[in-house]
Amino acid sequence: MRFVLFHANRKTGYNFINKIKPSITYLEKAMNRPTVFNDTITLLLTGAKRQARARAGPVKKAPPLSPKQLAVVLSTIFPPDDDIGLADPVHMRTAFHVLLEYHTLCRYSCLSYLQAKHFEPLDDDIIITFPHAKNDQLHQGKMTCLAATGTPLCPVRITRLFFRRFGLRMGAEAGDTS
Repeated sequence: MRFVLFHANRKTGYNFINKIKPSITYLEKAMNRPTVFNDTITLLLTGAKRQARARAGPVKKAPPLSPKQLAVVLSTIFPPDDDIGLADPVHMRTAFHVLLEYHTLCRYSCLSYLQAKHFEPLDDDIIITFPHAKNDQLHQGKMTCLAATGTPLCPVRITRLFFRRFGLRMGAEAGDTS
């Protein structure tokens, strides 16, 4: 109880307070001890979460880019096909993630599970199998298709450039698990 009150009075952030119960519950199970979370402590923890959330204020998000602005930014990051070695790896990875999120409507958390084996070339398109998705209740993964557009910012072209830049091979048959 003192631990929760201590952090509530110190104006600790919501994310930290939100991790208290799962962390202590995990430790209790690992040590084979009974839980300390009775109704009073759970109520205190809920109050501390409310206070922390109220203190946080509104989330400030960056203004959205227009499609033209995004095209200008991405065209400076992704070079022509023959200059792939000149592409900055950090900028290229970030832009690739943004492009995948945009074209597949996936969350960043879904991207974090992707490996090269989850990308399968299919004629002019690429099939991506997301092994984990927030809305995948049956835990079977989610498949989506990157369709070729034939434009300089074609998601299939950029995916292939990304794989070539980092020496990755698509698909499980290639034996690449990176």
